[in-house]
Amino acid sequence: MKHGVKPLTVARSSEELKSFGVYLGTFDYPATSAQARLLSQWDVVVLNPLASGVTDAISSCAYASPQVLGRLDVQSLMVSERGSNEEQTIRSIRILEETVTTFFKGAGSADSPFTAVLLANFVDHFSPPVLNELVGYINSLGYTVWLEISMTSPGHLSDAQCRGINMRSINGIIYRNGTIRSDGQQQDFHQMSPMRTAMRAIAAQRVPHGPPMFLWETVEDECEHQYAVTQRSFNWCRFNSAICWIGSASALLDAEAAKLHTISEKPLGALMWMKNDKNMKAHNIWCANDKVSFDNRKYITR
Repeated sequence: MKHGVKPLTVARSSEELKSFGVYLGTFDYPATSAQARLLSQWDVVVLNPLASGVTDAISSCAYASPQVLGRLDVQSLMVSERGSNEEQTIRSIRILEETVTTFFKGAGSADSPFTAVLLANFVDHFSPPVLNELVGYINSLGYTVWLEISMTSPGHLSDAQCRGINMRSINGIIYRNGTIRSDGQQQDFHQMSPMRTAMRAIAAQRVPHGPPMFLWETVEDECEHQYAVTQRSFNWCRFNSAICWIGSASALLDAEAAKLHTISEKPLGALMWMKNDKNMKAHNIWCANDKVSFDNRKYITR
C-alpha cells in the first residue's frame, strides 16, 4: 500500500440514520428524476462506484444522502480464487487500493462524493488481521468502512473470523437476505445463524452502541412479496434496532422498477390505514370542531 497518500475530502454527517436503500445500476447524464430520487430519499444509500455515471450523478445532485456507500465486490475484482498466500494477498490489496483511488473520486476533482467503502465477498481474500490493517488504510484515505455479510457460504463469517475483526473500526454492517430468502420465503432459525454469529461477536467486543445494522433483502422478480414474511422482517428489525430494505432483483438495477418494487415501510394490518397520519389529523380536526351546524337546504331529486 502506498504511503503519504493525500486523504480525499469526504463530507461527514452525525445525524441518526433512519432509512436505507440500495441501487447498483447506472446513471444517465443528467440523471433522470427517478435516478435523482434514489440519491436523496434514504439516509444511507449503497451504490456501485464502477457503474457508469455514478460519481457524476452524486456530485451534481442538489441533495445526496448523508451516507453514500460505494460497494466493492472483492471476489469480482480479484483475478485469483483465494488469498491463500502472501503474494495473492498483496495483489488483492493493490487491486482494491487502485479501485478506490480511481473510481471513488469525481471527474477532475480531488473530492469524493462517497463517504464510505462497503466491502462485499471479502472473506476468502482477507484474513481478519489483514482486514484490520486494510480498514485502517481506507480510513486514512478519508472513508469509513462497512462490511457486507452474506447468509450463504462462502460469504458468511465464522465465529473465529468475526471475533478477529476489530469491530470498533467498522462503521456499519449490512446483512444480505438476513430474514428473507431470495425466493420470497422467510429465513428459518438455522438459516439466520450466520447473522446471529456476527451479532454475538460484536456484542462480545463491547463496541459502544455497536456499528449500525442493516438488512438488504432481495427477492427474485418472479416471486411475490408475502405480507406475513415482510411484516416479520420489519418486526425483527424493530426488535433488534436494525433498518431494512426490501426490493426485487430488478429494483437493484432499474430506477423506474425501484419506484414500484421497493418496500420502504412496514405493511399495514387490516383497517390500520385508518390510523395513518393524514387520517388521524383529519380526525383530530373534527374532534376539536365545535361549530358544526345543520344546513337546511332543499335538495332536488331527479
